[in-house]
Amino acid sequence: MPDPNSSVAATPRVRFAPSPTGFLHVGSARTFIFNWLYARHNHGTMVLRLDDTDVERNTDASVQSIFEGLRWLGLDWDEEYKQSERLDLHRRQAEAIFAKGLAYRDFTPAHATDEEHSSAQGAWLFNPGMRELSREESDRRAASGEPFALRYRVPRDEGRTLHFVDGVYGAQQKLADEVEDFALLRSDGMPTYHLASCVDDADLRISHIIRGQDHLTNTFKHLLIFEGLGAQPPHFAHLPLLVAPDGAKLSKRKHGPVVSVTTYRDAGFLPQAFVNFLCLLGWSPKNDREFLALDEIRDLFTLEGVNRANAVINFTEEDPFDAKAVWLNAEHIRALPMEELSRDLQPFFNAAGYRPNPEGWKPSRRSFASASSCCAMQCPQPTFSSSTNFLRTTRPS
Repeated sequence: MPDPNSSVAATPRVRFAPSPTGFLHVGSARTFIFNWLYARHNHGTMVLRLDDTDVERNTDASVQSIFEGLRWLGLDWDEEYKQSERLDLHRRQAEAIFAKGLAYRDFTPAHATDEEHSSAQGAWLFNPGMRELSREESDRRAASGEPFALRYRVPRDEGRTLHFVDGVYGAQQKLADEVEDFALLRSDGMPTYHLASCVDDADLRISHIIRGQDHLTNTFKHLLIFEGLGAQPPHFAHLPLLVAPDGAKLSKRKHGPVVSVTTYRDAGFLPQAFVNFLCLLGWSPKNDREFLALDEIRDLFTLEGVNRANAVINFTEEDPFDAKAVWLNAEHIRALPMEELSRDLQPFFNAAGYRPNPEGWKPSRRSFASASSCCAMQCPQPTFSSSTNFLRTTRPS
C-alpha cells in the first residue's frame, strides 16, 4: 500500500475497471474513452484493471469481448492488472480494518451475502446482535468454523456527515447514519466489489476515479473504506448515464445488441467515428463542433465540459443506429485517405462477394463510396436496417 500521507499524484492516474460478465457495453466504452482522454490530456497514466472477482458470472468469452472491443477503439493503456490476482492483498487489508475495530463479523446466515435488506421499518442498516457482539465471542465462533461476513462498522449516532466534491455533479453529502453496514468479505471469504475496488485504487495510486453516475451513491461507502485503509481518497467524477429514447437505462436484456460495441464495428462504423459519437454523449467542446478528430478531442477534453443530464441514444427497431452516429461515420469515411479507405472497406467487399482487381480498376472516392454503400446493404453479417444510410450527407438535428 502507498504512503497514506502522500498527496494525490501531480499527474493523474486513472483506471478503467470493467467486470467480465458480458460484452463491452457502449456505456463502458464511453467510460474508458473519457478516462483515456483525461489521462492523455493531462499527460497521465491509463490503467486497465479487470474486476474479475465475481467467479460465478465471469467468463473467458466476456474477457475476450472486452479486449476485442477496446482494441477496435484504437486507444491504448499503460498498465494492466487482474483483480483476481490480488485477492491476498484484499483479504490482508480487510483483516487490517478489522484489527482497527472498524469492522465486525456477522454470523447471521440471511445477511451473509446480501448487500442491502429491507423490513417493515424501512431500509436495513445493521444487525444489532452482530454489531454489538463481543470480540471474545466473535473470535470463539470464528474459531469453531462458523461462517461469517465481515462488515464495515459505519459510525452511528455521531451526527457525522460524509461528503466529497464530484468533478461533474459538485458537492455531495450524506449522513453516515443513513449508510448500512456494508460487507467487506462475503461468507466464502471473497472480497466484495466495494473492498476490492478501493484496496486496488489505493494500492495502484489511482488519483481520479471517473465512472458512471450509477456509482455515485457507492462513493460514501468508499470514503469510509479509504479512511479504514489510512489512504487519501482519490478525486471522483461521475458521468451521466446513457439511456434509450424512452429514458430507460440501456441494457442487453431490453435493448438487444445495439448496446454492444462490436455491433457498431460489425456494421461498418469506423472506430474514430464511434469514439467521436460517444464523446458527444455527455460532453461537448466549448466551440460546439461535432465532427472532431481524436487528437482534437484529446486537446479539448475537460471534466468541466461533461454535462449532468443523461445522454440519449436515439434508435428504433427499424433503424438501430442513432442518426448522428451514422452522419459522423459518413463524415469520417469521407475524410479518410484513399489507401485507408480501401483497407477498411476490404472486409465488406469480401463479405458481399466483391473481389476488386487493383490492376483493372482505378479507384476513385465516388466509386468507393458507392461500393461501400452497396456492400453494407448486402453483407449478411451483421444484419441491420436497409434504411440506414452510411453515407448520410445531411447533418441530423
